[in-house]
Amino acid sequence: MTVTESPSEPLGQAAAEASPRWSWLRQRAGLAIKVLSVLAFLALWTASTELGWVSPIFLPSPAAIARQADKLMHAGDLWEAIIASSRRVFLGYAIAAAVAVPLGIVMGVWWPAKAVMDPFISLLRPLPSITWIPLSILWLGIGEGQKTMIVFMGTWIYILLYTVESTKRVDPLLMLGGFEDRYPGELSGGMQQRVSLARILAANPEVLLMDEPFGALDAMTRQVLQEELLRIHEHSRKTTLFITHNIDEALILADRIIVMSARPGRVKAELCNTLPRPRHIDIQLSPDYARLKSTVWSHVEHELLRQVEATVSLA
Repeated sequence: MTVTESPSEPLGQAAAEASPRWSWLRQRAGLAIKVLSVLAFLALWTASTELGWVSPIFLPSPAAIARQADKLMHAGDLWEAIIASSRRVFLGYAIAAAVAVPLGIVMGVWWPAKAVMDPFISLLRPLPSITWIPLSILWLGIGEGQKTMIVFMGTWIYILLYTVESTKRVDPLLMLGGFEDRYPGELSGGMQQRVSLARILAANPEVLLMDEPFGALDAMTRQVLQEELLRIHEHSRKTTLFITHNIDEALILADRIIVMSARPGRVKAELCNTLPRPRHIDIQLSPDYARLKSTVWSHVEHELLRQVEATVSLA
């Protein structure tokens, strides 16, 4: 019922892109661009080795790699090599995550930890993982530990930085305040919704999809979370698709309201919400709000009456 849009995306453009034909053309064009980009990359790769721009010792051609893979497959060694490489990658990444995620969370919420770690991160961040190969050989030899360390050094700094930034994106008002060690089933409905919002924001998606997230909450908690969602939207400016059966919720949150018909579900009406932003709950007291609510209710009421008449006729 509700769409809250980023100001950078005009309503007309969004409506055009929502049409089935435009969507089909865009999908096909996107697929064609992806295929052509891969082919162009392979052509450049092949030309680089065949024309002598890069030594085949350092960068074998795609054809040479395919021939070697065919030999390994016929010798029965290909899958063994794939499993060994996958094991090293998984183990190196797991160790990197085990170190970087807790450290990143601490750095994101406690400034002294970030102040201590920042100089080391600034020093290590520009170094590619290949620069650690000589030291890793000296420290660990050329066994499995050395290969795992290369994966670790190539990933841990980026996991750390992403975790720090993701932790900062989680609004302090969404924290649980004394209930951090509780299981989800032990939290109240409002706290569970705060956890859901925090999880969504940590991932930093381009579009937020919310299907009646506040439907099971009491009126006061619902209003608090509506205010929080409005504040988050003012800060992030993310496009949000918000489904609700509550007209007041749609009017408070949305820039664009789409009313759906009874079964089969079709777009009954599309309304532009002209209420000014930033919005607060007390906007419900304004005359413009009352007029817009009356307009939305007229569309909803028509569908409700039609549904009741259909049910009575079947009975």
